[in-house]
Amino acid sequence: MQEDDKVPLIGHSTLKEFTQDILQKTVQLTQYGNALATNLENYEYFSSFPIYSEFCLEEGSRLVNIIGELLKHHGVQCSWSSQKIDIEERFERLIDANDVMLETIGSLLDEAAGLKKNNKPILPPTSIYKQSSPVVSSWNKDKNYKSAAKSGAFKLLLAKNIQRPQLKFINKIDNSNKPFVPYIKQKHNAIKRDILSDFRTEIEDFESHPYAYELSKLEPHDWQLEEAEPLKYPMLDTTNLTYIDTDEGLNDLINKLKKVKEIAVDLEHHSYRSFQGFLCLMQISTRFEDFIIDTLALREEMYKINEIFSDPNILKVMHGADSDIGWLQRDFGVYVVNMFDTGQAARTLHEDRFSLAYLLSKYCNVDAQKQYQLADWRIRPIPKEMILYAQEDTHYLLYVYDILRNQLLNKGNANKNLLKSVYSKSTSICATMYQKPLFNNDSYIATYEKYRGRLNPQQLECFRLLFEWRDKTAREEDESIVYTLPNHMLFQIAENLPKEPQGVIACCNPVPPLVKQRNTEIHLLVMLAREFDPQKCHQSSNNTNDLQNIQNTNKINLSDVSLKCGFEIYKVTGPSVESKQPTINLFEDKVFEGYSNQGKAAAILSALISPFLVYLPNIGKEIVAPAEINKAWEEACKKVEAIPDVVEPKPNVVEPKKKKKRPFNHDAEEKTLRELLPKKQKQDISKVDQKVKVSYDETVKEKADYVPFDYSAVDMKRFINKPSNSIPLDAYQSQDVKIGKVIKTGVRSKAKSMTFKH
Repeated sequence: MQEDDKVPLIGHSTLKEFTQDILQKTVQLTQYGNALATNLENYEYFSSFPIYSEFCLEEGSRLVNIIGELLKHHGVQCSWSSQKIDIEERFERLIDANDVMLETIGSLLDEAAGLKKNNKPILPPTSIYKQSSPVVSSWNKDKNYKSAAKSGAFKLLLAKNIQRPQLKFINKIDNSNKPFVPYIKQKHNAIKRDILSDFRTEIEDFESHPYAYELSKLEPHDWQLEEAEPLKYPMLDTTNLTYIDTDEGLNDLINKLKKVKEIAVDLEHHSYRSFQGFLCLMQISTRFEDFIIDTLALREEMYKINEIFSDPNILKVMHGADSDIGWLQRDFGVYVVNMFDTGQAARTLHEDRFSLAYLLSKYCNVDAQKQYQLADWRIRPIPKEMILYAQEDTHYLLYVYDILRNQLLNKGNANKNLLKSVYSKSTSICATMYQKPLFNNDSYIATYEKYRGRLNPQQLECFRLLFEWRDKTAREEDESIVYTLPNHMLFQIAENLPKEPQGVIACCNPVPPLVKQRNTEIHLLVMLAREFDPQKCHQSSNNTNDLQNIQNTNKINLSDVSLKCGFEIYKVTGPSVESKQPTINLFEDKVFEGYSNQGKAAAILSALISPFLVYLPNIGKEIVAPAEINKAWEEACKKVEAIPDVVEPKPNVVEPKKKKKRPFNHDAEEKTLRELLPKKQKQDISKVDQKVKVSYDETVKEKADYVPFDYSAVDMKRFINKPSNSIPLDAYQSQDVKIGKVIKTGVRSKAKSMTFKH
């Protein structure tokens, strides 16, 4: 019996007896729980009795409190005693608590096995941190950030106020909602093939992947399948490190890599301030030298490295290259041929862990500085500690490859099946194509299924609209969806459905910049969701799936919802207006059939005649230019102003007495508005203003070049497109007044108001 088994426990003599007792009771509890599940049909009936329901409530609360106390002893805060928390929420919290406990147990077992030697991460010295002075975001700080700021114990580096590198890209990032199309500027190391003899049913693969044929014909070289003594890596401090950010340096690197058989490759990617992300660094190591390439500065020249990466005679050793292969295709048009993935080798050998940090710790006795794994690699110049971290990722990788290759050969059969399977899996990864994130009408369902709560139809419609808005905005601004609107804020807005724009801001803490800029646009979507009627959804579709029904109804086009004026956003209601096609068909081809080019031009010119000349008949006078008409009117006005006004004596007319208002008689007959209006008195044409008459005779009539048109000879019916029930034109004309005469009205009109200006 071991020494630990002799520890005295209450009610048990040994620790082994205690654990066996606990295990037996756990099994019995599980059996009782399964038995309860079979008798749930009668639960509703028994719950109708007050004694039974009170007993179940009391026992349930007691068990919940006991579980909560047990979890507190394990350092898990699980405050679920509140009655407001439903059963599903408690179950989710219990699962989280179990994950924390299992993670703690695994960490303790690793420490007991000697795998975890130091719990504290290796941090750069304080002097190095102060020299680089990186800017750290508030969410990225330690809880005791005041003390950490003095000691320099920040785990991550984040560039808060840095210019976005994608603004300087010559070839802009394509964030459209269309599949990724592979591209390549120059195809190196291509294999000539006879298409007729090598034709396969996978012709679509040849069209999608530029090196699909080369990868299908790839076989590992003999030296890749042989066991060899692992070549020890040089010390990190003494290894030559070259930082490349110029075109000349990149060309020199390519010439050096052509002379080696094996290289180690790793990439550093940034995705927080970009929709698809972009590569910031590329690390390449040979057996004796390390290189770091600034891919932001050489983004337009990185296609040249495809000559090395597509060379089947050069083995590329990478770790977990599933994402790296797609990033190289997306950013640079670079494709990898002949790769060994150490992550796949670790899985084939059934290692305890598959991370690069674990392999370095196990085979190289190196604790990798993974506190910079999520650092912002857009920082320029790059701090020294981040350069050191990037160098370590590839400096030891070729030595790890040698060890894993030998283990695969030793544990495999005579056909070297394990090693060949790793090469085959690595080649399959190289044959994959980058997949651009695409949006469809069902994209929001996967995110909603991860939500622990439940949303009503209006809240779910708001979630769908905001989910679509977030994707559209992130593509336009080239920002990640996490930066645009995180999921927890998205659910917060959908749950509350704020009535005011300020409520949208209140649901976000801290407020994302794009949410603050487009607050009105988000609030409009929330108001549309509040008016959502689920009944229309069920009437329009016979499908019983609620999510399917909701997504097919009450949809809007987000391209129309923007910060526009009210008439452009809201629908204008009113009577329908009948749309008519224009009746002018001057430039149609059928009109000019049979005409030559000159005849067509003459016909068009004749059609562009003034409408006055078309509808008003010519009386034989020459057409006077408008300038001459204006000049004639101006001279007439001057003569009229020179004539003194003649004041006629007013006749002695007795003003009629004002009549008193009579009370309104409701019993009187109703009269039309025309009958109630006072009738006009007939005017005596003989009494015409002599002033106007003299001015007309002495000015206008004497002018030989200007003769006013006599409208009495015009056919007035040509101006009226009257309906069948319209009033005749003659009804509007007074029988006692002749056309063409000057009529004196109550308003004194001066000739000055009748002038025309150009």
